[in-house]
Amino acid sequence: MDKALSQETLGTKTLQDQMSNEVSSDEDEAQDSEHESFETKLSKAVIRRDTALVSSLMKGAEENELEALAKNTKLMDETLDCLNDEDLKFIDKLYMHVEDLDVLTKCFFYRFGVNLGATSDEGKEFKRYFMYGTWPDVNGGNIKDDQGNDAIFDLEAPWSVVGVKTVYKAIQGLPPSHIAQVKDIIRRSTPYLNNIGGGAVAHYGTYYVQYYDEDADSNSAGYCEGPADRCYELPALERTIVHELAHIIDKDQLYSGRDEFRAITGWVDEGKNSDSAKIVDFIEANASGALYEGVVDDEDKSIARLAAELLVENSTGYALNSYESNGVAQVKDRIKEAYYYIPDAKADPEIKAEAMQNSFIFKFIVSSKSSNSNVPCYRGLMPLMNRQIHQGYEGGAWYSFPNKAFDDKISLYQLRDPGEEFAELYSTYHVAAPKGSKTSAVHNDWFEKTGLHEDPQKT
Repeated sequence: MDKALSQETLGTKTLQDQMSNEVSSDEDEAQDSEHESFETKLSKAVIRRDTALVSSLMKGAEENELEALAKNTKLMDETLDCLNDEDLKFIDKLYMHVEDLDVLTKCFFYRFGVNLGATSDEGKEFKRYFMYGTWPDVNGGNIKDDQGNDAIFDLEAPWSVVGVKTVYKAIQGLPPSHIAQVKDIIRRSTPYLNNIGGGAVAHYGTYYVQYYDEDADSNSAGYCEGPADRCYELPALERTIVHELAHIIDKDQLYSGRDEFRAITGWVDEGKNSDSAKIVDFIEANASGALYEGVVDDEDKSIARLAAELLVENSTGYALNSYESNGVAQVKDRIKEAYYYIPDAKADPEIKAEAMQNSFIFKFIVSSKSSNSNVPCYRGLMPLMNRQIHQGYEGGAWYSFPNKAFDDKISLYQLRDPGEEFAELYSTYHVAAPKGSKTSAVHNDWFEKTGLHEDPQKT
């Protein structure tokens, strides 16, 4: 009995010692863990794929710890795979410190679900149509292929770290439902300094932007007439990124086609090139000065009027400052063409074309037509017109609007057409800090009543 009792007592003591050692070991591990760095703890949690612990560690991290994580390329890359949907917002605190382009691009995709580059089927189709083109040579022409024709290049460019950080910053404050409509954002090559721009096709959910690496954060103010324009002080690349996204959400003129929006500036659709008689009627009714210089009689007036209509229907737009070198020839052709439609015309068409070529109405029509060579809104206010009119895009509608639109505008580009006004309003509203501080009260009222400033709150 004594021996059995002794063995029982020994067994109990051994068990107690074992439990004591385990408790001691757990305490030592806990103490060791307390002294481990944030990155060590996070690394262990990532290895175990312990998403709950990763989330807890991220929530308790200090700013300097998050910055160090962002610069640890391997750990940052692995941590992204362990973030749940609710924790993706932590990327907003990390991305500005990330130095690796691949990790930064991954941050962007995980955060927004948007590809940087022509990746989706829609993005590849967009690229096929819009991302191939010529490239200038040093002599002012274009680089040629072996047959002497303009060589065609793939214009998609790789993103840079500064570019990805800029596009991230630009869209992170936008309504998530708007970002969700975008599939791909592509960077397009540009051979020119300070040449910020973009283009979008809502059907593809894709757009491109172009920028110069050494000047990506600049304010080029390229769409502005001067410091009085409301968007003048805002960074051009950020505005362009958001501007092009606005075209995606404005698919089929969802917002820019609304009567209450167009009434803010006073847009009126006056028709297309085929409505040439109506457009010339408008110009004649709203011009405050002489339209037909060189016209001396009724026959001349009939010819000049018809030539103006023919010019609306069939001509290429050129800026006023290049009218003499580019526009005069087609004006003369239209004047001579008009003679064939006038019965028993007596005057010599060559002489009359020479006399009439600089009539205001011809200069006005040529500079009011949109083309690759001419964006009419950039010419500014035409003072001889009591109401402005020009074509927004080549082959598209001619829009009129009151002169007072120039008194308080977001930019010159706002006045290209209603779609561009919407995109300029959307970008300027969201890029400004605080939001809406650079746009007018009437614009803000419509914008916010329409719900474009934020997504509806979930209940």
